[in-house]
Order: sequence, then structure tokens, then C-alpha cells
Amino acid sequence: MMHKSILISLLCVVSGTSHAELNIPGIETQRINALASTDKTLAQTGLSINQDDITHDQDANKLVLTETQLHEATVWELTQDEEKRYIQLMQNRSGLQYRGLHLTPIDILGINARSETERDHFAMLSARQEAQKVSKNIAWNNAFYKAYNQLFKDIPVVGEFDVTPYAPSNYKPVTLQANDTLYWFIKPEHAVKTVLLPLIEALQSTPNTKLNLMLLGADNIEIQQWANLNQISRELVANGQITLNHGELAFETLNMKQKTTPLMLLARNNASSIVDLGRF
Repeated sequence: MMHKSILISLLCVVSGTSHAELNIPGIETQRINALASTDKTLAQTGLSINQDDITHDQDANKLVLTETQLHEATVWELTQDEEKRYIQLMQNRSGLQYRGLHLTPIDILGINARSETERDHFAMLSARQEAQKVSKNIAWNNAFYKAYNQLFKDIPVVGEFDVTPYAPSNYKPVTLQANDTLYWFIKPEHAVKTVLLPLIEALQSTPNTKLNLMLLGADNIEIQQWANLNQISRELVANGQITLNHGELAFETLNMKQKTTPLMLLARNNASSIVDLGRF
């Protein structure tokens, strides 16, 4: 019997010190977070105390639920005590911090849970209700689209229309009028073929139009080489519809705030405007 009582005493001592801080002389040890014993998840965020939003002057026993509040508790599957706690929480900081965020009473109670067990309870309750909502939404959407497709099964989504104007072959990056004149300031190293092809096509299809190619930083031989490389039509050059020019002097005399090349100007009715090369 004596050995048995000694063993019981030792167990009591061990049990009483199992959660105490371990203090080893000469070795620095971390302080034990007391919150971890009841709410490990919250303790992992760095908190050491779970401060409840309910104040000491709020007595749930004195709170009598109205018919509306009782109905609210039924809707959200809350007990009367849980509904009372929700009402009291919304009278405090939670009411200011979360009002207008479309949070449910379960959300408020879960956020303000006093233990991990309580938080898990409201999380499970919320998950079950959310599963109901999502499943019903999916079922409704499926039913709606089924009914819609049956109702309009013989009506095409897009009506018939002439696609010819929108065909890539009919795309016109620039539209010229008779007597238009173009001035294109470029350097020999600029990549211009994607612009030249539709531009020459527009010249050939529009009477009395002219393209003045104003090359910068090139001598006569380099201009000729550039024209051959880019397959400039000799016929159009010969009839004057395309001209090859040194463009430095004309470019310098342009009264523009920002002059960058390549630059194309369209002269029409005694006025000039910049052509957006991004359209090509």
C-alpha cells in the first residue's frame, strides 16, 4: 500500500507539471503558448490570448429572443444560445468590422470562435449549407440552359449576314481618294514590305494618286538598291505615281513636336494628316 500511494503521488506531480514551462539552467527555452492547448490553429497565427468580443456587461441570460430572431436561428440551424451570442457579437466590434460584408451568422460565430472545437463546428455547419446552395445553383443552371435550348433550338445564335466586307482579302488599311498624295519618310533599314503591298494596291485602284518615298540617310545607289530589294514597280516610278527621293531636308522642315520614322503623311484638299501605320 505504501508503494502504491508513493506511485500515485508521483503521478500527480508529473501530471501537474506536464504543461508547465521547462526551465533548464543555462539553456534558453521558448515560452509555452497556453492558447495552443485549446486552439492550436489560432495559436499558430502568433496569438497567445483569444480575446472574446463579448464584454462583461452583456448577459445572455437576460436576452430574450424576438420572433424574428428565433426565426433567424431556425434558418441558420443555430441553437438559441448561439443566436444570442451572434446578436451580442454584432452589438460590439464585429458589428462594425463585418456589417455590410454579407457574412452569415455562422460566419460571425466561426470568426469569433472561442476554441478550435467551436470553430470546427461552425465550419462544418457552413460547409453543409454551402453545399446545398452550390448544388441547387448548378441544378438550376442546367435546367435553365436545357429549357432555353429547347425553346430556341431552331433559331441560330448568329443570324445570316454578308461576311464579304469582313474578309481579310477585303481589308483596306488605308482608303485613298482621287488626287491624294502620300509622303512616306523611311530609313533603308525599316521593315516596310507589309505596308508597301496594300499601299501600292490602293495607288493602282485609285486614280490620280501619288506616293513620294522620302528615304533618310541613303545616297543614290543605296536608294536604288532599296527600291530593287522592296520590288518597287518600275512602271509606277516611270509614270510618276511613285517617286524616290532624298528625304532629309523635307523631314527637317516638318513643323511637328515629335518626329519619328517611319512617318507617313496624307495630303488631301490642302491639308495633311498622319497615317496610322499600325493599321497595316
